[in-house]
Amino acid sequence: MIDTRDLVAADRKQWGTVALMAGVNLRNEKLVRQAIALGADLECMNSRALTPLMIAAMHGDLGSVRALVDAGAQVSCDNCYMSPLTMTYGVGVEHGRFTISVHEEVLEYLLSKGANPNHGCGRRRPMLYNAIMADRLDIARLLISYGAHPGCSDRDDWPILSAAQSREALHLLMDHGASLAERGPKGDGVLVYLVAAGAPLEVVEEANRMGAAIIDDPQGEWCITVLALAHGKRDVVRWLLGRGAPVDCVDEHGDAPLHLAAEAGRADLVKLLLARKANKTLKNSSGMTPEDVARQKGAEEVVRLLSAP
Repeated sequence: MIDTRDLVAADRKQWGTVALMAGVNLRNEKLVRQAIALGADLECMNSRALTPLMIAAMHGDLGSVRALVDAGAQVSCDNCYMSPLTMTYGVGVEHGRFTISVHEEVLEYLLSKGANPNHGCGRRRPMLYNAIMADRLDIARLLISYGAHPGCSDRDDWPILSAAQSREALHLLMDHGASLAERGPKGDGVLVYLVAAGAPLEVVEEANRMGAAIIDDPQGEWCITVLALAHGKRDVVRWLLGRGAPVDCVDEHGDAPLHLAAEAGRADLVKLLLARKANKTLKNSSGMTPEDVARQKGAEEVVRLLSAP
């Protein structure tokens, strides 16, 4: 026989779960609490594999977050791609710069309830990495105070120091355990990764002053000058060349710094490289010289510079 009490309880849970998902999506704390009282499944998921707590965190609905946590919802999911903590912020780009927007009250509440600040370490970009890259040092300090590890790399194993956008960020990380001795997956040092990430000159200079070498691994795969050229940072290129960075190293396509400057039509960078005796006759993997590249791109001023005797 079917126990009607169980049937009623099952119905209550089913309807409670439907109401719970509606409540978190509508940001309706009262409905969320009513659904919890009906015995809703706190760990149910929508089609995007988001739990009610993740959705409430995403909306910055602190009241619903508190209600769910008080009722026993899991604040961490270490084996999940996403977690309630990672849903408290969104990423974007403004004026060419990486940014994050954060529901700070929800973030701090979840941390205080035991959410793992290192979620995603080694599998995706950890929240601390994003906070540093956006230069949100207030968020970075909060995460570190709850145990976020500055030695945690992103999913591509780039050292977290490479995300620094200011001297202050660099010092914050090093004061809490990050090391200039860290290396990335290609064997290159921190300074190479800072340049690869497009760090400002002041950060590159500070890292070098603190001991990060410009060329500390002859076997490293990346050419630091090519990386600086890829970002079009004339000040960084000039600074690197003035401190012995190679002028004729090549990338995986055989392109030297002069090829990249020619392709970008950057006559200012071409002049800078030629003043450092860059080799105009080097051919890349396609058999093209920097002048060939400039002609292909229709960069007439660059062609004149490279064709001059």
